[in-house]
Amino acid sequence: MIFGNAVAVPLQDVFILAAVALVVGVVHTVFQKEVVFVSFDRETAEAMGVNARLWSGVLYFTIGLSIPVAARAVGALPVFAFLTVPAAAALTASNRLNVAFVVSTVLGAVAAQRRVPGLVDSADSHRGDNGDHGRATVCRGDPA
Repeated sequence: MIFGNAVAVPLQDVFILAAVALVVGVVHTVFQKEVVFVSFDRETAEAMGVNARLWSGVLYFTIGLSIPVAARAVGALPVFAFLTVPAAAALTASNRLNVAFVVSTVLGAVAAQRRVPGLVDSADSHRGDNGDHGRATVCRGDPA
């Protein structure tokens, strides 16, 4: 998985990931209009006076900040899956971008909370209490 430990994520990594997710979420929510406009029609955005270089840079910076933090915590494969699968499913389900953003977020959150083999499981699975040895863990507490 290159980096990370999908079986037991240290609590410190969970806090770092949550902080980065909060910052990135706020930036994307506050500046959604500009980022989407520049991403989909750069020439028109520039013609209307939008600083396309700035907003592209904001998008690339936030993506570049999020992916390494998440990959360090859980590994590259789960990060890639959570980046692509919910978004693809949401775009299949809706033609409206705002609706697809919401659906994608909900699908990703549901997938992260469900006991799906190979994705995310409860924090007890690393102890072997429930016999689910092939599942990943969201947060590792005190293993004792």
